[in-house]
Amino acid sequence: MKSLSPQVFAASNRHCLRARDYIQDENRRQELHNILEDLKDKGYLIPEPTYKRMPRECDGDDPHSYLYRMGAVYAYTTYPPDETFHSKAIIERNFNIYEDMFALQQWVYEMTLYQEVGSRK
Repeated sequence: MKSLSPQVFAASNRHCLRARDYIQDENRRQELHNILEDLKDKGYLIPEPTYKRMPRECDGDDPHSYLYRMGAVYAYTTYPPDETFHSKAIIERNFNIYEDMFALQQWVYEMTLYQEVGSRK
């Protein structure tokens, strides 16, 4: 997991491969979909799916199947370097972004815990 800048949160490629396994559970897939939809509603951008094909073991008819085709799980926003950017007010702006991204951060964190426990089998 890494924070690329104050405006971007992303999971590394290692975590994205894990995410494809993790979202095979319908509840986790629904939760991730809801998080991403909430972020879109708040004005954040979500990357377009990277992969053209679905993994063989996945159901292409699932309404949230697009999640399997994502190369990374993240949301982002951009803003011009305005007066806020060059003032102490940037702290509040970035903190608001952090708060908006918290659900996604938690989801990725829980995924990494699941994988660590699952890898001990």
